[in-house]
Amino acid sequence: MRYILFILSILFLQGDCRKNPILPLDKISIEGFILRDNLGNQMGVNGSAGDDWKLRDWSQFSAAERGYLDFTENIDMSNTAVTIINEPIAYPNPFTTVGALSFYAADSVKAKLAVVNSSGQVLQSYAFKFKGYKNIALNFSDINTYPLGIGLRYYFSFSAAAQQNFKAGYGDVKKCKASSFSNPNECF
Repeated sequence: MRYILFILSILFLQGDCRKNPILPLDKISIEGFILRDNLGNQMGVNGSAGDDWKLRDWSQFSAAERGYLDFTENIDMSNTAVTIINEPIAYPNPFTTVGALSFYAADSVKAKLAVVNSSGQVLQSYAFKFKGYKNIALNFSDINTYPLGIGLRYYFSFSAAAQQNFKAGYGDVKKCKASSFSNPNECF
């Protein structure tokens, strides 16, 4: 009888472990999206956007999140200043093969950007210096790396010579088929 109870308890525990894995499958929970058209106009929100696209202090990010932006770059920090920064805008969202980001800084700053998948893998990284408005285009045409339906997170930070990473943030975007522009709900 003890033997049967022992076997049943092992089977019960194995079944429970499969339902509730000890480690999460994803390192990043990409759930909510601010929907934008091709011009950057907000069209709504899918899910909870949470802290997406909000500027925060660097100290509010985990070591792993700060690590996404810890890549080597060669940007000259002369003539940069802690200044007014607008929250970046990702558009369109969802996108098909090209996504764009729009930045604004009142004075010269260095920006860093990392495109990260839900497993915490950095897929693209950029660093650039700018003042005023800056738009960048990101290529997501490789369907092996960026299959339709993939959610991505953009991590970004702004630095000046006097203060590294004086503001930072993140925002979620999604790749979908072309017809999703007229009806973004096809994506979700």
